[in-house]
Amino acid sequence: MFSRVRFWLFGSPVDREQVKLELQKGPDRLSELPDALLLEILSLLPTEDVVATMILSKRWRFLWMMVPILFYDDTSNKNIRSFSDFVDRSLVLHKAPIVETLHFVLFYIPVCIRATNKDSVRELIIEIDTSSRQSLPPIILSTSLYTECRMLVKLRLNNVILVDASSEFSFPSLKSLELKSVKYPGDEFLKLFLSNCHVLEDLVVLQCPDDNVITFIIRVPSLKNDDAHGSVIDATSLERLDIHDTHGEYYCIIENNMPKIEEVHIEFVYIHPGTILEFITSAKCLTLCVFIPMYLVWVDYEGTEVEKEVASFILRSAKRLENATIYSKTTDPFKKLELIKELSLLPISSHLQHHY
Repeated sequence: MFSRVRFWLFGSPVDREQVKLELQKGPDRLSELPDALLLEILSLLPTEDVVATMILSKRWRFLWMMVPILFYDDTSNKNIRSFSDFVDRSLVLHKAPIVETLHFVLFYIPVCIRATNKDSVRELIIEIDTSSRQSLPPIILSTSLYTECRMLVKLRLNNVILVDASSEFSFPSLKSLELKSVKYPGDEFLKLFLSNCHVLEDLVVLQCPDDNVITFIIRVPSLKNDDAHGSVIDATSLERLDIHDTHGEYYCIIENNMPKIEEVHIEFVYIHPGTILEFITSAKCLTLCVFIPMYLVWVDYEGTEVEKEVASFILRSAKRLENATIYSKTTDPFKKLELIKELSLLPISSHLQHHY
């Protein structure tokens, strides 16, 4: 019986009478399971399939309303108006006291989050499919995200536009935040947004070229894990830091020491590693991935112990590096000469051309 039910859940549109006929042929083993287990099973399915189970029997009629995970995907739905109506209706009828995850994968329609009890949602995921959106307007999230989703613990946004807040807001429970290809009203809004996440621990940021942010400033005292692609970081509680700059487009500045840092992973082309490493001396694990196919230009070299270690590692180990140029920060000719002498004593690859 389980296989027959699965067929109807994942197959084409369900025919009420035919499903009832199937149920009459033998005991409904799936329905013999306790509600808690059934809800767990239903949580694995798209919400459209979950709602369709209401016609299986009287017991199933209202069971879908208590499913704690809702997943809406309209990327393969041709009837946009019909899908939008379905989202609205199902959210209005949904009765679960806690929604563990509300997940949207959308192609065109604005996200219909207005119909649900926002304080019941713990994780909100909004992903916009941009593969076929060339002629369509961008997805702009309303201010209800700030005012009516206050009890979120996790928030993931992808390819959306955030609008400026018209009133004060905060996310007192938000611990995990992921922002990928998100556009913001500007620098001040972003600082305000992060400052209102008082217990934020995990942050992932992937900027897009036209996100309206000149300097991405991360000042979050509670932050423990940061995965950044270019930012100014002031997070003294940080335990793990990932910095990515594989195309030489970003920068990273650390403003204060990170005494609790344990693990650091840096992928860079143009990031000034010395200015980062001197703030993470307590790290127990450090991974450096240097993407330098042919040349290296290091500006503002000061000759600190950390910088010398990094320079020595790169000059000695970068097998594909053909040319390295290091510019010292000092303008004092005697100090500059001393730095050149120190650099000339470092071991380098035999094929490498270098300029100090």
